[in-house]
Amino acid sequence: MTHKCKSGRHAWLFEEDAAKCCNGFRRMLVFNDPKACDSVVLNLLPGGVSYGYRWEPV
Repeated sequence: MTHKCKSGRHAWLFEEDAAKCCNGFRRMLVFNDPKACDSVVLNLLPGGVSYGYRWEPV
């Protein structure tokens, strides 16, 4: 099941993400700092670089 954001243009797997999307937050890509991320991608980039995402107020 997916959840739509406030504008209805984007679909998210998690209701928490849908609530922030198009509602005063933007999703930022973060490299090599898993503690600063809301969600971390488990597949590492070449060279062992990890990445994830966090929500920041606009």
